[in-house]
Amino acid sequence: MENPLYQGLFEEVSVKETIPFKSGSIEFSLTLIDVRSKGPLQKLVRQLLYGNIPPGDYARNSIAKAKSGYEEFLASNGDTESASSHWSYEETHRVDITAHYAVLSETAYSFTGGAHGNYYSLARVIDLDTVEHLGPASLFDKPGLDALVARELRRVSRERTGEELSPDAPLSSGIYFEDRIPASGNFFPDNAGINFQWSPYQIAPYVWGQIAILIPWTDAAKLLSPKGRALMEAYTTAN
Repeated sequence: MENPLYQGLFEEVSVKETIPFKSGSIEFSLTLIDVRSKGPLQKLVRQLLYGNIPPGDYARNSIAKAKSGYEEFLASNGDTESASSHWSYEETHRVDITAHYAVLSETAYSFTGGAHGNYYSLARVIDLDTVEHLGPASLFDKPGLDALVARELRRVSRERTGEELSPDAPLSSGIYFEDRIPASGNFFPDNAGINFQWSPYQIAPYVWGQIAILIPWTDAAKLLSPKGRALMEAYTTAN
């Protein structure tokens, strides 16, 4: 449920541009968000999303960086048209407000030649009242989260490969790079629980795609800090 106190707080910035070359092009589609008024919240959002600069500057920097990369590509491969000479970049930001929490979601896809494109999804949770970026350490103050994360990651590995991992087996016995994987700072809450996600290549090979797990509120509740319990209450009562 969107809090009417925060209606109109954010605005959308759209940038679409195509840069043509002799035998190819780069196509950009960026949908960014910003806070309408200056202050601590605008500063935090720009810090989290754009490296402390306005979204318009971020878009221009992204385009300039891609153009430079494309020119290096041409220098190495020649100005000959091929599937690899048509690059694209899409980045979409959105904001969802529940009670006094905002979830900033970011999805992106880029193709810069090669066998396949790259993609990711990111989420950040902000307490709008305190203007605070909430991470796992601020929401969980009792041990046990890593065990819940490992349990769900084993389930994902089993679903992807069909092979069972015992509860005491290292995660690297399945599809993952590491034996132990802590809770990701890339997460978002909903009425069912907290959804943690990892981008391709981050904890497992690209072939397994983005990894996402849900820790239900029923499991998380006993581990939550006061801030975590307030978040749970907001999402379980608003939906």
